[in-house]
Amino acid sequence: MKTIIAFLANFKILELAKYASEIFAKTKASLKSQGNIIADMDLMIASITLSHQFTLVSNNTKHFQRVEKLDLENWSL
Repeated sequence: MKTIIAFLANFKILELAKYASEIFAKTKASLKSQGNIIADMDLMIASITLSHQFTLVSNNTKHFQRVEKLDLENWSL
């Protein structure tokens, strides 16, 4: 446990706050209506990223590109 706490001390942990929750709900409804859903945990990550106007770095660009207005980069290329 001490190792995990020490590791996490190097990062700023962003929470799923109200605005991110609203983005989550709207995006989930939109994706569901299109028949193009993604996993809730990934949608939470995308919603938090959008709420802070950050760039999401992921190797899973095919998956996350379904989220409109998400600034997405793949650094593994």
